[in-house]
Amino acid sequence: LLERLLRAGAPVQALGIQAHLAPRSAPFDAARLARFLREVAGMGLLIEITELDIVDRLLPADIAARDAEAAVMAADFLRVALAEPATKMLILWGLSDVQAWQDQSSFHRRRDVLPPRGHPLDRDMQPKPLWHAIAGALRA
Repeated sequence: LLERLLRAGAPVQALGIQAHLAPRSAPFDAARLARFLREVAGMGLLIEITELDIVDRLLPADIAARDAEAAVMAADFLRVALAEPATKMLILWGLSDVQAWQDQSSFHRRRDVLPPRGHPLDRDMQPKPLWHAIAGALRA
């Protein structure tokens, strides 16, 4: 699609990647993502990671386990995405779990009806492992 748009002269300057990461639902393939990002960069386009959050519907109910698995997936994704020099932007869907959107989606809602924990801060605005994973990725 990007190649066709560019050939047609469309004024495309960047690719935005909605990063709703879904552990256990959508497996992460680091090599495939790196290859794709290199291809996009090779077209002369910037890359913007948008709407970064975690869809935790299949993660365990245990908060510590859920938060840990979410942080690992985000760290793995960001390590690859931020290593690509064409990646110039990182936008979060929300800062805290107060802004969770998953409960409004029957597909993304947790089956155990526990509140989603897909953002860097919890509902009390306290940092979670996801916060530290994002911060570590940005520092690296």
